[in-house]
Formats: sequence, C-alpha cells, structure tokens
Amino acid sequence: MLRCARLGASTRFEACAAIASAVHDALSAVKTEHNDDIEINKLPPEVLGSIFFHLTITNNRPLRVLTRTFVVCRH
Repeated sequence: MLRCARLGASTRFEACAAIASAVHDALSAVKTEHNDDIEINKLPPEVLGSIFFHLTITNNRPLRVLTRTFVVCRH
C-alpha cells in the first residue's frame, strides 16, 4: 500500500486503467456465456431477419415497431 502512495499520478492512472480493462473483459465473458444460453440467440440470423421483415411489412409504422423490438433485442 505504501508503494502505491509513492507512485506518480500517471502510474496510478495506468494501474487503474489496467484493472478497469480486466474487469470489463471478465464481465464481457460472463455476458457472452449468458447470452449463448438464451434460446433466441440460437436462431440463425436468417430467421431473425425474416421476423424483423414481417414486423415491418405488416405494420403501418414500421420504424416504431422496429424501435420497440430493438429495445428488447440485442441481436
């Protein structure tokens, strides 16, 4: 701990940035693994594209429908 106090501001910043990057990478890996288990993510992109296509042609406000759909879908 005393060594940290003696480090310059730039070095402390770099250390914090490295820790933040490591935490980000770990959380990203956990989220990816979680998303791999969700059933909707197992659909081929062609099927999802077909769903979005049908949403737009069957509605008189296609942009609103897509916007609402994308709020709950991260694909």
